[in-house]
Amino acid sequence: MFLLDDIILAPLKGTVWLGKKIRDHVNEKMYNIPAIKEDLKFLEERFHAGQISKKEFEEREDLLLKRLEEAKAYEELKAQGQER
Repeated sequence: MFLLDDIILAPLKGTVWLGKKIRDHVNEKMYNIPAIKEDLKFLEERFHAGQISKKEFEEREDLLLKRLEEAKAYEELKAQGQER
């Protein structure tokens, strides 16, 4: 009976496993604190070099700062074993 269950549920288990792997990869990219800080630094350099306007700088900076806050919250949850 268990063998039959394993055969029937294999596609579902594979799909769930793949979904978790994709989620983990996205979270790694989205919540990478050093990468976000590097993006903030690069953004500031572009602003000071006159490559982007103050408005564009402020808009992008706000987005990156929000991502940074989310990343820190994610790291705290991960440390507590409550990963999303």
